[in-house]
Amino acid sequence: VRLFVGANKLIFRDTNSANDLFTDGGLTSNNELVEDGAVLIRTSVATTFGEDSDITISHIKYRLRADALVGDLWVPKGHGVREYLDEPEGLLTPNWDIRYEGLMDTGTTMIKISPSGNEEYKLEFENQEGLKYKIPWITAREATGKGAQEIRPGEVSGGNQRNLIFQEDHNEADYRIKKLDYFVVSPSTNRANVTLSIFNSIPEPSIFGGKNWSGVRDVCNGNASHPFITTPTDDSGETHVLQYDSIDVVTDGGGSGTLTFTDLATGTKQITYDSVTLGGSLIVGGNTYDVNSSNITDGGISVDLNGDGRHDGNFTTVFTAGGLLLALGTENPANISAGSAAFNGVGAGSSIWYLVGTVLRDQFDEATEEMSFCFVATAPGGNRIGLNRSNFNVRGWDNATLQTLTSEPEISQALDRYGTKYEMFDPLSTASEEVTIEFPLSQRGVQVFVTAGKVEATSAGSSKSQQVNPLPVGTSKLASEVSDVKQFNAVVVGGPCANPIAASLMGNPDPCHESIPENSALLKLYEHSNGNVALLVAGRTALNTRQASRALSGKLPDASEAKVTGTSLSDVSVKAV
Repeated sequence: VRLFVGANKLIFRDTNSANDLFTDGGLTSNNELVEDGAVLIRTSVATTFGEDSDITISHIKYRLRADALVGDLWVPKGHGVREYLDEPEGLLTPNWDIRYEGLMDTGTTMIKISPSGNEEYKLEFENQEGLKYKIPWITAREATGKGAQEIRPGEVSGGNQRNLIFQEDHNEADYRIKKLDYFVVSPSTNRANVTLSIFNSIPEPSIFGGKNWSGVRDVCNGNASHPFITTPTDDSGETHVLQYDSIDVVTDGGGSGTLTFTDLATGTKQITYDSVTLGGSLIVGGNTYDVNSSNITDGGISVDLNGDGRHDGNFTTVFTAGGLLLALGTENPANISAGSAAFNGVGAGSSIWYLVGTVLRDQFDEATEEMSFCFVATAPGGNRIGLNRSNFNVRGWDNATLQTLTSEPEISQALDRYGTKYEMFDPLSTASEEVTIEFPLSQRGVQVFVTAGKVEATSAGSSKSQQVNPLPVGTSKLASEVSDVKQFNAVVVGGPCANPIAASLMGNPDPCHESIPENSALLKLYEHSNGNVALLVAGRTALNTRQASRALSGKLPDASEAKVTGTSLSDVSVKAV
C-alpha cells in the first residue's frame, strides 16, 4: 500500500494480510526503512467464477516503538517525542509530533513530615476547611529498662511525654487524655470504612473508624506485621487537632466547671462541664464531641473523638484538603502511659511506625480500587528517628517507588497516577530524613498534545487576545489577618464555627453550627455603613461550603440572601430567602 501525505511517500507492507499479526519494519518513509515501525494490513478477497477478482483492504494498523536515541524515551516539559526518537521518520510526516506541556494545574495542598532535631517528627497538613496544622507526630527515645529504641506518638517537652491521641478510650471513665496531651477529632458521619491491622489475625484496631473487610491488601512492603487497609467509602470530614490545657475544678459538688483547650489552628477554646455528671460538649468545625472529666486537678479527660456519642476505642482519620485520608500510626496510643513523667516504655511502643494515606477510587476518573501509600519511620538507635526510603510504597490501583535524582543524590521523588508528587530529602548523614507530599485538589493529569505543523497558543472561542490580570499578593487573607472586615469589600468563606469573621457577621451565634440549616449553605450580602459590602459563603459542613462556592459561578437570584442545597458538587440548587 502506497500513500502520499503531503510530499512524503509512505509504503506500508505486511507479509501476511490474512492474519492479525504485525510485521516489524513494515514502514518505508521516503525510501527510508523504519525498523521501529510495525504494520498490520487486513484484506479480504472476492471470488468471481472461481477466480480471485477483487482485493479489499478492511483496515491498516501502524505501531511505532518508542525507541530513543539514548536510553529510555524521556520527554521533558515543553518538548516533543520527535526530537528524542532514533527514527523520527516513524511519525509519518515531519509536521506531526506528540508534545508534553507539563502537569495540569489543579491546585495542590502540602503534607509534610519534618524532623525536629533528630528525635521527633512534626506532621503538617491542611484540613478540608483550609485550616493548617503542624502537630507533634512521633518521638524516638531509648526505652528505660528495655534496652531498645521506641517510637511513640507525640512529643517530649521538658522531660515529659505529651502524647498524640488518635484513638478513643474504650470506656469514658478511662480518662487517658492528660493535661497538655494532643488529640485528633474527626466526625464519624463522614468517616471511611477502612481497617488497619497490625497483624493478619487481628481485625482491630480500625484505624479509620470502620470494621468492614473487603479486598484487604498489603500497604507496607508485604510483611505480615505491617498494616493492612480495606475499602474506604467517604473522603469528607472536618479534622481538628487540639491540646488539653487545663481544668477549672469544681469541688462543691454542684454547678459547672471549665475545660480549656487550644485548637492548634484557631486558638483557645473553652467549654463548661457539669460537676456532677462530669460531662460537657466540645464543638469544633460544626461537629459536637462528648467530653468527660475525672474532675481532679491532675486527672485526665475522655473525648468521643469521632462524635458518634460513644467511647468505644475508635480511631480517628485525618481528612486533608483534596480528600486524602491519613492514618497516623498502627500502635494504640490510648494504651500508652499518657502524660507520664518520663519516656520509659510503659505500655505500647515499637521501633517501627507507619503513616498510611489513601485516595478513594471515586476520586479517580477511572480506577478499579483505592490507592494507598505508606511511609515507614524507624528508630535505629541513639535517640534518632528516620524515614526509610526503600520502605516507601504506593499500592492498590498504582505502584510507585521513589527514584533518586542523578544530579542531586540526596533527593528522591515519585509521582503516582493520581498526580501526587512525593519528595524525600535524605541528607546522607546521621540527620533525619524529610518528606514533602504535594497532593492535588483533584486528580491531576498531564497535558499531552498530538500536533500537526506550527503550534500556537490562542484563547478558546475568540479571535481576540486576552490579558489575564492575576490577583496581587495580599488580596486573599486568613480570617486571623483581618482586624475589621468592614474596611474592605470582602468575600468571606466558611461557616461561623470555622471562620471568626463569618461568626461576627452573623452575630456570633451559639451554638455556631445551628445558625445554618442541615445539609445547606448560605449566600448572604452584608452592607456596612461606610459603603463596603461583605458576601458570606458559608455551609453547615465543608461540602456545603464548597457547594455554595460553586453556586457563585452560576445564575443567582436577585436577593440579598439565598439558600444553597444539593447532594453533590454537580447537583446544586439556589433559592432566594
